[in-house]
Amino acid sequence: MEEIEVQQRYKFDISQELVLPEFYNQHKNNLPMLIVVSGGYYGQTKYDDMSTDQVMRFHCCHSVRRVLAREPTEASDIKLDYLSIPVNGDYLYQLVKTRTQKSEPMTMSEILEKRELPVLIQFSTDKIVPDEGKNRDGSQASFLIIATYEEDFIQGNYLLNGKMSKDTAAVSLSPMITVTPVSGFVDKPQEEFDTYLKDLDDFVAKNCTYPERNCDLRIKKYNILDPEIKEVVRSDAIFPTGIYGDTGDRLPPPPVPARGKSLRKKEENAGNEDDLYEHYVKIKDVHRTKNDQYTKMEGLQNMSSASDSSPQSSNSAALIRFNHANLSVKDVGDILKKLKLGKFVKRFKSEMIDGEILTDLTRNILINEFNFSHIEAIRLEKFIASGHVPA
Repeated sequence: MEEIEVQQRYKFDISQELVLPEFYNQHKNNLPMLIVVSGGYYGQTKYDDMSTDQVMRFHCCHSVRRVLAREPTEASDIKLDYLSIPVNGDYLYQLVKTRTQKSEPMTMSEILEKRELPVLIQFSTDKIVPDEGKNRDGSQASFLIIATYEEDFIQGNYLLNGKMSKDTAAVSLSPMITVTPVSGFVDKPQEEFDTYLKDLDDFVAKNCTYPERNCDLRIKKYNILDPEIKEVVRSDAIFPTGIYGDTGDRLPPPPVPARGKSLRKKEENAGNEDDLYEHYVKIKDVHRTKNDQYTKMEGLQNMSSASDSSPQSSNSAALIRFNHANLSVKDVGDILKKLKLGKFVKRFKSEMIDGEILTDLTRNILINEFNFSHIEAIRLEKFIASGHVPA
């Protein structure tokens, strides 16, 4: 049996058994090293699938640089799902400048060299767009890249009956796998074992390479609590104290970033569909009844040319747009329910859409990003424009 053969051939002290992450931390500068898998694991990929009593010569460590991007999926009150994308993968990307403007196709390395994070991107159609890069309706999805990090691997060669394969392989640092260093042969002198190791070194030098493509370069989906990315999400690079804090207790969500000035030109220069935000004027006062806070605003007129210096105009609901600036995320959810759009409350809450952001939602965004029907989009558009609630 292989178990007997391994134990009869190699000398190893099971008290030195280490899980792979610990082995990496202790021995990454001591490679190459011969090891035996003392605790195997039936993993989901070839990178974390190792059988007990396999023997391997660990040759070197390799770090795959990755970016972490927020995935545009429904969540509760924060983004819970993330994409991990290898920097040196086979895909091309485009910077999203506005709703309709994108950059030329770029590699992820070029993006990281030229832009500071966070940055909004889409997968470029110049190459095949992976399923992870699409919305549910098949359209291209946008992703906010928020951090870079490294995923570590150990590369080496498997041995069978004392003979080493030319094929090289990478092993992920699965905490489910334990390994033990091999210190010698059971029934042969140490000098013979040292010579054996030297022969393995010579064989590798002549026959083997350990490229990054051996490592796992897939696009991966993670939850915020997955151990592979938990420390990255907690780091100062994303949130000052981490979403769950030092004790693991849930902290309040980070404040919404301050909004910049509108990019939309003034009304007389409007018409460029590439403008990202719409220029609008807030009304000074809005009449709300006690029992119906969001009733239809009657008599709303365009008085953009009227002077704000008049006391009457300051109390008038007669400027260009209905005033939503002070609406909270919860208020917006109540509005959706009143408009019979309650099925979108959870998504709006996850996107932290308050009154300020609500006014920038166009019909195209509602239909393409939130899966509104055309009638539903018109219903919300009418409310944003005039406060109209169908009777």
